[in-house]
Order: sequence, then C-alpha cells, then structure tokens
Amino acid sequence: MIKRTVTSPVLPILLISWAIFGLTSHYDSINQLSIEDFTNIPSITVSSLSQWYRAFTSIFLSNYGFSELFSNSIMLIVLSLVTCKVTSYFEFLFTFILTGTVGNLLADLFIIRLSNSQITLPGYLSTEGQNGYIVGMSTALFGLLFYTVIIYAKSTHGKAKSKIDLFILTFWLFVCLVPWSYPFFEGEAFNASDYVHMGGGLVGVLLGITVTFFKKFDQSTPSYTNN
Repeated sequence: MIKRTVTSPVLPILLISWAIFGLTSHYDSINQLSIEDFTNIPSITVSSLSQWYRAFTSIFLSNYGFSELFSNSIMLIVLSLVTCKVTSYFEFLFTFILTGTVGNLLADLFIIRLSNSQITLPGYLSTEGQNGYIVGMSTALFGLLFYTVIIYAKSTHGKAKSKIDLFILTFWLFVCLVPWSYPFFEGEAFNASDYVHMGGGLVGVLLGITVTFFKKFDQSTPSYTNN
C-alpha cells in the first residue's frame, strides 16, 4: 500500500499543489505574487509568448480557497484509480500537464477572440472572466478524464470491465458534462471557467484518439528479423 502510494503519479501533483496552497494561504506577499505573475489571466496570457507559462503554472494554484483544492484533489485521487490501470507513470503526468496547459491556452485564445469579434454573441456565450484570474487543476482533470475514457475503452475492448471503474468514469462524466447544458436552458452563459474545462476536455479527447491510433498502427505493423 505504501509502495503504491509513493510510486503514484498523483503524489507529486498533490505535494506541489498543497505546498503552494500552504504558502499562499499563510503569506499575503506570496499570495499576491502568485496572483499577479503565475495565474492564468486570459487577456495577459495570450498577449505575448513570454506569458504562456501562466497556462502551466496556474494548474498548481488554488487562490480561491481550500474547498477548490480539496474537491479537485478528491477527483484526482478517485480518477487515478482507473487512469493508473491504463497508463504509465509518465504518461499520466504528461497527460495531466499537456491537457491542462494546452486546454488553458485554447480557452484563453477563444475568449479573447470572442471579445474582439464584432458580432452579437448568442445568449449561451459570454466573455466574462477574460480579465480575471483562473487557477486550479480542473482543466487538467477534465483532460485526464476524457483521455482515460478513450484509452480505457480501447484497452478493455472485448474484455470484462470492472463495475467500479465504469461507475467512477460515468460519475465524473455526469458531474462534468451536465453543467454544460445549463446555458442552453436559460442558465448563465458560459464563462472563462467553462471554456478552460472544455479546452482541457477537448485536448484530452484529441490526445486519446492520437495515442490510440498510433498504438493500433504500431501493433498492425509487422516486425522483420534477419535470419
């Protein structure tokens, strides 16, 4: 049990996130520094290539409080029970970082594009949050969830699937997807937080499809040996 915990890719993510949270919670100067220089502020992040690092660093910040980091940590731990079965240690970390970072960037570019457009936006879209800061690992969690669903479906194709695994994936898909329907039923329009979640999910889907394709291609390619 201890060995499994120490070797889990979840451990470094949680250690970094909770350590930073502890510092920002107890020291106002560090909290202010993190907000000004390391959070994802769409209007600033996309203003220059030198600011793109914010899309990465913001994944490990939780300046909005304990509840945000706690709920994200629970999702990460529970989701990892399935993800770790179908990915390697480094594949897990790579997927988490890539989907979180690129998902943030895509969302930032999208909301700034909306803001600069001259058209009247439909009721379900808004540019709210383009000048506010976005933090948290939720972008990466959405990416990891959708990536896991695709890889899990492929790796267990034709095999018996664990009911617990199916419950975990179904539960988090429901929790993540249902709120996206609200704006279409006279709920609040999508904002920056929604866009980063969608961005992470989109990158997770594309990455899952790409990895699945190359794994299938690699398996179908005959190997040749010299006699």
